[in-house]
Amino acid sequence: MKLIFTCLVFTLFAKNIFCQNFTPGNLVVFRAGSGAAAIGNIATAIFLDEYTTTGTLVQTVAMPTMAVGANKAIFCNGSSTTDGQINLSADKKFIVLTGYLTTDGAANPQAVSSLNAPRVIGTVANDKIINTTTSLDIFSAAAMRSVASPNGTDFYVVGGSTGTILATLGSTTTTLISGTITNSRAIKIFDGDIYISNASGTNPRIGKVGTGLPTTTGQVNVGLPGMPTTGSPYSFLMLDVSAAVAGLDVLYIADDGFGILKYSLVGGSWVSNGTINAAGVKGLTGSNMGNIVKLYSTDGAQISTITDNAGYNAPPSSTMPTVIATAAINTAIRGIAFAPESTVTGITNTTINNVFSLKKIGDNINNNELKLNINTKKSSDGIITIFDVTGRLVFKNKIKLFIGNNIFNANIQKYNAGTYILNVTQLNKKAAVKFFKF
Repeated sequence: MKLIFTCLVFTLFAKNIFCQNFTPGNLVVFRAGSGAAAIGNIATAIFLDEYTTTGTLVQTVAMPTMAVGANKAIFCNGSSTTDGQINLSADKKFIVLTGYLTTDGAANPQAVSSLNAPRVIGTVANDKIINTTTSLDIFSAAAMRSVASPNGTDFYVVGGSTGTILATLGSTTTTLISGTITNSRAIKIFDGDIYISNASGTNPRIGKVGTGLPTTTGQVNVGLPGMPTTGSPYSFLMLDVSAAVAGLDVLYIADDGFGILKYSLVGGSWVSNGTINAAGVKGLTGSNMGNIVKLYSTDGAQISTITDNAGYNAPPSSTMPTVIATAAINTAIRGIAFAPESTVTGITNTTINNVFSLKKIGDNINNNELKLNINTKKSSDGIITIFDVTGRLVFKNKIKLFIGNNIFNANIQKYNAGTYILNVTQLNKKAAVKFFKF
């Protein structure tokens, strides 16, 4: 039996008080259904499951199923494979997702007028503060499928009709940015530009909308040169892999008919490099360190991963992904993204609600000791924790904090080289810093 532990979250811009924050570097997937009953063509509860990159379930955040304060209920269509294409905002601070304002079990919310079932945009921050205040009269009697955001406040949305739409947090008005392609599946922001996928007619399957982050109507969706005009793309990922090619030069596309398609930008045109076997794939995210690309994908039933070491303009070094997690019975796994980072960087002195401030002494750590200065206005107990990028807890220590400056040294001699996240908690307030050990 698979046990799913769900964090209890208050939904008036509220913060989960029973579970830890998301761990940057972990994965977040959109799950349809609680598992209590079979999912179908009805309004279905949404959950965000956090996993480590090796497939260990960390925690679950339940999206609201009823209104609390300004927050709205948000549901998906349980059987719609195009629902649930989540994204990490470009500033890496929020998971953004779409859904419908209706009631649990209501029939086919996609087909209902947006006056009777408004389309909802949701955001979830690193500390699991949920915001579903944005409900809109758009994509009426059609699916709202995907949203991308630079900052958790401005939203670019696509769906089964209309085109690419711009909305803002909490607003009820929108701007039609582009009507060039009206039926789209996923929208992304890469290097400050907007891209969408579609399976409509003979349009190139991946296109760029305008230039930068447009705010006015009349933008044109231009197909990427070399893109096929057939296929069934959903999520996609663009990366800067080659130092010899300026900007984004490798593209991976989740195509549920073919698998994960790899392309490279050669002489101004996208050239096919081959396919990774991934039947039914729809969700996709990943990152790279030079030529080494780590991909994570979903197909409704499972989460898989694969590493492509081949680099730019070469066939994938491996074509058989490894399954790291499977969906529980009566649920479906849809989109996937990396977990959001804290809105507190901690790289410079940071005050948390006038309680305390945290400063890392030294930008990067190349010895065996991490030094911190915690300045607090109140004396109390505190906790220091350190996580590696897989979400594994590597250090935890209770500390005594006194009014004024508190200098602490953490021994990191046994840590491997890499990136770590350090959290300090005092009086239910938390700050985080990222540090690198060489």
